[in-house]
Amino acid sequence: MEVSIAFILVAAIIGIGFFSNYFFKKTRIPDIIWLILFGVVIGPIFGIIKSDTLMDYFPLFSALALLTILFEGGSSIKIYKLIRESGDVFLLTTLGFVLSMSVVGIITHFMFGLNWIVSMLLGAIVGGTSSAIVIPTMETWKS
Repeated sequence: MEVSIAFILVAAIIGIGFFSNYFFKKTRIPDIIWLILFGVVIGPIFGIIKSDTLMDYFPLFSALALLTILFEGGSSIKIYKLIRESGDVFLLTTLGFVLSMSVVGIITHFMFGLNWIVSMLLGAIVGGTSSAIVIPTMETWKS
């Protein structure tokens, strides 16, 4: 990938990030959806970025992104509020996980004819709540 194309893509990603935040405030559609759609458009649809060229850098990007997200999320936690609301948080995350796992398991069982154990295992894999998604989403919903 040429350097000029890389700079243009970085600028476009930052611009899409700002616009997606603006659209979130207007439409309440999470900004991560817009960024994922942009990634699909520049990757598989138009082929601007080939996945082969990014595979060498993927471990570095993923570690850096996860480090940034978790540091930002952890630095804004108020410890007394965390202790006070830990029961509600545990209940919410447990119910959310069980519900998403069940929905994915039921759909895959009836849609693809998989047995219940495999369907629920797939639901457990897909239904996990990731801090990379939950923390930014909750931060934007608070405002």
